Amino acid sequence: MTAPAPPAAGTGARSFDRARPPFGPTARAWKVVAASTLIGVIAGAIPGAGGAISTFLSCDRARRMSRRPGTCGTGSPEGLIAPECSNNATAGGALIPMRTLGVPGEVAIAVLTGGLAIQGTRPGPALFDQKASLVYAIFPAFLLAGCAMFLIQLFGIRLFARILGVPMRIMMPLIMMFCMISVYGVNGAVFELGLTLGFGGMGFFLNRDGFGTAPVILGLILGR
Repeated sequence: MTAPAPPAAGTGARSFDRARPPFGPTARAWKVVAASTLIGVIAGAIPGAGGAISTFLSCDRARRMSRRPGTCGTGSPEGLIAPECSNNATAGGALIPMRTLGVPGEVAIAVLTGGLAIQGTRPGPALFDQKASLVYAIFPAFLLAGCAMFLIQLFGIRLFARILGVPMRIMMPLIMMFCMISVYGVNGAVFELGLTLGFGGMGFFLNRDGFGTAPVILGLILGR
């Protein structure tokens, strides 16, 4: 009797239609969860690093911790758990420089900083003295946001996972198109489109030859 063949690529979305999200693999990968969460908090506390850096670092750490490192990035539990844990933890860590230095640690906190500025509140060391009630109100707000996100993901995973059924010949051009539109929409400069293509090609060759792209990205963000 032969063993059943593994599911073909693109069938992950249909498998989610028949089952709830698997919590067992997450519990068994508690070390990856803890390490990725710590990486996310630290990356969030570094002004300018944000979720992109924490995602790259956590994926690299998960690959080193996995018993099957070659499966990371192919849909393995460790490869899925690591970036999500670090990305969520980054938002909490990014509050540290925002409330102590007045510098947002990542994009979402930058929006929050702008909202506080519109209300006449200036983030920084004086925020604890002048608006202590507002500071402590942020903590339960983040807790409620985390609970709401958990419920949305729990009941919406079957719908979200359907994107896995989209063929790569359609997905990749769409991703590239949105990237180019986003880059051009910032300053309207064609030169920056060339930079996007150039750094995209550099990232492709770095990944192909086994070099990490996270240090390059961190150097570009934190450099002059």
